[in-house]
Amino acid sequence: RNGIGPGNTNVRPGHIIQLDATVVELLPKGACRVELKNGHRLVAFAGRRARPWADELACGDRVTVEVTLYDFSSGRLQSKLNQLEQVTL
Repeated sequence: RNGIGPGNTNVRPGHIIQLDATVVELLPKGACRVELKNGHRLVAFAGRRARPWADELACGDRVTVEVTLYDFSSGRLQSKLNQLEQVTL
């Protein structure tokens, strides 16, 4: 699977964007609900690389989420912004 979220397996790399978001709700199995700067909320899933730090997320943490241009209802957790990046944003 090279797509984002369950079921999206045919996504081209040029059709993926990275967005900064804030964690608003923790969900089971490494998923969380995040809110973008414009107020849109989506479910972000933790991929294999994100699993170790995704379990340590808390509400209010800032993260980077990959989202396809085709589906803005789900995305993949890409990275967690550290405290210095959170202050400057």
